[in-house]
Amino acid sequence: MITGVDGIIRNATASVETGYYELLPREDGAFNISYTDYQTATRVYLCNRPECKHCDTSCTSWLSSDDCAGGAGLFTDGNKLYVQRQGAGAEIGHPETITGLSPSKIIEMDLNGNNRKELLVLTGADSIWGAIAADKNHVFFLLDSVIQKNDELSVTRTLVAFVIETREIVPLKEFDLDTHLIGTSNDGLVFKVFEQGSGNQIQSSIYLFNLSNGNFEKIKQWSGNHIISQVSNNTLYCIDSEHAQLTAFHFDTGDEMIITAELPLHKDDTIIRLGIWDNHFMYRAYEHGSHLTNDIHDYSVDLKDGRYFENTLKYTAFNITNSVNILAESSNYFWLAMINVHNR
Repeated sequence: MITGVDGIIRNATASVETGYYELLPREDGAFNISYTDYQTATRVYLCNRPECKHCDTSCTSWLSSDDCAGGAGLFTDGNKLYVQRQGAGAEIGHPETITGLSPSKIIEMDLNGNNRKELLVLTGADSIWGAIAADKNHVFFLLDSVIQKNDELSVTRTLVAFVIETREIVPLKEFDLDTHLIGTSNDGLVFKVFEQGSGNQIQSSIYLFNLSNGNFEKIKQWSGNHIISQVSNNTLYCIDSEHAQLTAFHFDTGDEMIITAELPLHKDDTIIRLGIWDNHFMYRAYEHGSHLTNDIHDYSVDLKDGRYFENTLKYTAFNITNSVNILAESSNYFWLAMINVHNR
């Protein structure tokens, strides 16, 4: 994965071992890319010209409003920095609303902002949905295509491979709109699909799409919203509030194991995923579903042995106390929301 699980929807920033990239909005509707160095905790424009006003195409940090139409975000593969424009889209039922700003596009540049070029520009009102994965020859993503039939517009979702050398988009499999790319394994791509179960109950299913043979295999399914999951290091990790347990499903062997069944959870707790950082699965628990400050707890669970601890680092803004969220990590630092770099 070269983006986070949610693509640019929840995290529009990018990080490498030495620093952190952000998009800064300008009053004129354009944007600048900033870079924060972890070691010095200094943030600068992604530009090496001291005299630069950072307001036009002469600046390596500057992005036009068109480049960011519909929202934009950053991601990196460690060698290049990318800007993904979501695209302005179109109004369903009104084909005349499709413009040159409607589709998604990806801009590629060096990590210092130089050598910028458009890597991918979709057509019509097509857009990239969610996360993006890649190997050395391909970029994989879910393509949402706006299809016109008579005077109506409808949306289809297709897994595609963008061939980097030829810039060709190759369709791999069509999906329902309730399908989301959530990770990778050694053999392929991992998807979460929301499906209709018995009694109109929504089921969550995890599938593995094998890139070698095209097989689409269901590996796990559950009803309700008591399980959160994330893929890391060829393994699917799940936290189950009903059974207070953390499980690991290994894609290479097909084996599932319980790492711990002693998590600090109640059956009626609401839980959300915060991410996997430093080999710890971090989650937020709303005790008995309550959103009162004293009933909200953040925990980190060691993926090796299931040992856990509560994250007690907080910040207060506008007289409201919140938990601190991790935005990025390197071998020496966590980059945290609302406060400065915290040495690990």
